[in-house]
Amino acid sequence: MATDLERKTAAIGGIAENFGKEFSADLLKIWLRLLRPYPPEPVEAGAVRVIETYAYKTMPPFAVLREAIEEVMGAGPQATGLKAAAEWTRLQEDVARCGSYAPPEDMHPTTAHVVCVMGGWRAVCAWETRYLDLKRREFVDLWTQADGKADVLVMGAAGVQRAIAQTRGGFVRVGMTLSGGLMALDESKKQIGA
Repeated sequence: MATDLERKTAAIGGIAENFGKEFSADLLKIWLRLLRPYPPEPVEAGAVRVIETYAYKTMPPFAVLREAIEEVMGAGPQATGLKAAAEWTRLQEDVARCGSYAPPEDMHPTTAHVVCVMGGWRAVCAWETRYLDLKRREFVDLWTQADGKADVLVMGAAGVQRAIAQTRGGFVRVGMTLSGGLMALDESKKQIGA
């Protein structure tokens, strides 16, 4: 049975062979180092995707393989768009279920941020049906841009600067109280604030 390293090497070799190229030993080491965080299954599936979809005759750069791996793992740009569309559907279900007086408590942090940016829960509940397609496009675009960054976006530029200053340029720890009454929370929390 092949080791993880052998499987990744074979996947990279398959890409190179498909495009009529050979890896130097140094370049192979670099690609394998970059692939270290990924299990062999998505690397192999990503290699298949690259061979299947890469439209150019030249050897694709590593970034193309990384994007293919992330899509296979559900973390690429296409996956983010799908998550945003799913959150839109859930938002519409929550509006119908909860109404304007009781926003849902289990809202995704990115969705909560986008709802705030788009006017808040009551504004979302008051959208007219004829504008929903436009609002859906706006929501998906904002959600895609904010995915994984909602906690920082809620803090705003001044809050981020205060956090950096307080930590002397280091990392902000979860639960750390920041100046201005802000508290750094992990991504599972809806908002940053004390």
